[in-house]
Amino acid sequence: MVTDKYYQFCQSVTGYSHRIRNLPCQDACKTILNEQPNLIVIAVADGHGSEPLSQIGSKIAVESACKNIADFVKELSNTDIIKSFKSLPKSIYCGINPEVKNNGFAISKPFYVNDYGYQKIINEKLITEEALNEFTIISDFFNALSKLEKFIVYDWCTKVTEDFSRLKAKEPEKLTEYNINESDFNNPYHLYGTTLLAAVISEEYWFALQIGDGTCLALFDENNDYSEFKQINQPIPDDERCFNNITTSICDSDSYLEFRHSVGTKLPQAIFLGSDGIENSFSCDNRKQELQSLQNFYIDLIKDFSEDTTKEKRNENLSEKLKNLTEDYSGDDMAIAGLISNTWLKSTI
Repeated sequence: MVTDKYYQFCQSVTGYSHRIRNLPCQDACKTILNEQPNLIVIAVADGHGSEPLSQIGSKIAVESACKNIADFVKELSNTDIIKSFKSLPKSIYCGINPEVKNNGFAISKPFYVNDYGYQKIINEKLITEEALNEFTIISDFFNALSKLEKFIVYDWCTKVTEDFSRLKAKEPEKLTEYNINESDFNNPYHLYGTTLLAAVISEEYWFALQIGDGTCLALFDENNDYSEFKQINQPIPDDERCFNNITTSICDSDSYLEFRHSVGTKLPQAIFLGSDGIENSFSCDNRKQELQSLQNFYIDLIKDFSEDTTKEKRNENLSEKLKNLTEDYSGDDMAIAGLISNTWLKSTI
């Protein structure tokens, strides 16, 4: 069972800049384990610092993502889509909804992930029957993922509406405290604005989805040895619209069209999701170098987990590690969620 093969964890900490101003942590994280079907879901969300209720919005986002992803995998398990998908070669595929642009062009076709690069499945100069079949299968899976992303957004909006109605009825004083006025009443979603990054792993495949900033890294190694790990696998492409303090958000109009996603028939030894507070701690002008530093941080985390003998000790040391990172570098809130093969940890805590 996949739940026995991986150690799952998540942690969020208040950023140093928030702690000294007595502000709440606006990042959130969540993991769930499911037996029927057997899967693990992990998620992180980064509430927008400029919005007064984003700490609630980020929590709603990770809850909506985990629930809807688990339901999606269950409903998809006996369909022709998943049967065809599981027949594909062991690889990783990524894509962006057709309306979203990356690096100046619209990505409406599936791409392979290629060691920090993306390569079209179908080379226009060499279209084979096999490539066309693979393209069709992946496109069908991506279409299903797009529907899932719409369900997540709808669920998030519904729960935000419910929370805002509760706030108006039971805690009206907070409207004044947060400088919320009547112009926000018909469209309160921006008040709860947040990014979202989630991943799931099952017995035979995995996928990840994202809106906004933050980074997903996946580690693959046939030799079960992470100590000399060099290759960088960032399964979900960066979005050029996310830079500095600007990001796409689940609160955007038609936000379900802004998701990026990645699917794989080759199972990774580890998946890490991190909000931009972690990533920005390694910020530099070279993106590949930045990702290498981030991956090294995660590899060090695997080493730490291998030495800790209890889950409580792992959580305690991870929390301390993140607190030091925010104090010494980004100053931002941080959220992390991950899956690590127990063969790497040499334990099944």
